[in-house]
Amino acid sequence: MTEIVKRDRSRSIYVDYGMADYCEHYNEIHNVKVPNGKYAKIVNEFNTALIDELLEVGDEYVMPILKFVLVFRKLKQRNFIKDGKLKMTAPVDWLTTRNLWNVDPEAKKNKVLVRYNNYHTNGFVFRVVMQRRSKVRNKSAFRFDTNRYLARKLAKRINNQDKDKFDAYLLFIPKNK
Repeated sequence: MTEIVKRDRSRSIYVDYGMADYCEHYNEIHNVKVPNGKYAKIVNEFNTALIDELLEVGDEYVMPILKFVLVFRKLKQRNFIKDGKLKMTAPVDWLTTRNLWNVDPEAKKNKVLVRYNNYHTNGFVFRVVMQRRSKVRNKSAFRFDTNRYLARKLAKRINNQDKDKFDAYLLFIPKNK
């Protein structure tokens, strides 16, 4: 009888670099000695200015070398039935959900979730998407994650009644995914 050996066949390779790694790389390439704190401050100022520009102008940002594009897209949240169960894709309103759980222990036991309706955006949820338009090899290895600061700034911009209504193109998701 032969023994079957199971191996991890994960195709994901996670490599996380931090600000110190980028600073060290910058110093090696340019033969300078920029302190980590100063480098972090410069990057933070650039990122803040980039976020403000994207939110005010609503345009796209093309990364210079990779030619990846950062854009805002909107996605209509829909309810559907899959395998006999109702699936809801709207984001959870955790503040209201926790308040409900404090008042009603039965709701907490049944894990009842209160979801956002997004009436102010006609049911759309906005996302930051990185489009991979370049001819770089292994494009799937690149990932873009937004931070909480950008999410809060986007929410403030959407809810700001003093400025023009924030809008974006629809996000196209193929049916085979």
